[in-house]
Amino acid sequence: QQQIEAAQETLTSLKANFRTHKSLNFKWREQQLKNLHRGLVDLQTEFEEAKSQDLGCTPFMSWILELMSVQKCVSHTKAHFKSWGKRVVGTPNLLGPGRSYVIYEPLGITLIIGAWNFPFLTTLEPLTSAIAAGNGAIIRASDRSPACGKIIKRLVEEYLDPEFFRYVEGNSEV
Repeated sequence: QQQIEAAQETLTSLKANFRTHKSLNFKWREQQLKNLHRGLVDLQTEFEEAKSQDLGCTPFMSWILELMSVQKCVSHTKAHFKSWGKRVVGTPNLLGPGRSYVIYEPLGITLIIGAWNFPFLTTLEPLTSAIAAGNGAIIRASDRSPACGKIIKRLVEEYLDPEFFRYVEGNSEV
């Protein structure tokens, strides 16, 4: 019950922070992506050890199956996310002399729940997308991969803005 209440308080806090519109700034998003990438590099050994402890993977398998993919995703997103947020102009001729365009804007706070068998891939790639879109996130790894959950928590708490990204712990009730 306490974990559920804590998660609700976290959501309320993140929503309030989102309403400040800080995440609309592309420089802020870019910095968060850089921080995420730096955390992945800095903590690579810990990620590999956690994966070995929870799932019995060798460091090479951890790197090939998950960490390399997540690092490439973050790098690709850093290189392209600004173009993804540009206005899309497209006024049909039928609408005459008018002008129309689509503006992509963040919608709020996302919930990312990782799977036990690919805990880094299923939490950190969606987190990368949330950051690029300007959304905040509540992240929860599977309780079946506790060591992986601890390192994801460390990454979120040490490298990302706590006003927009939080890690919550708990079982399936949370």
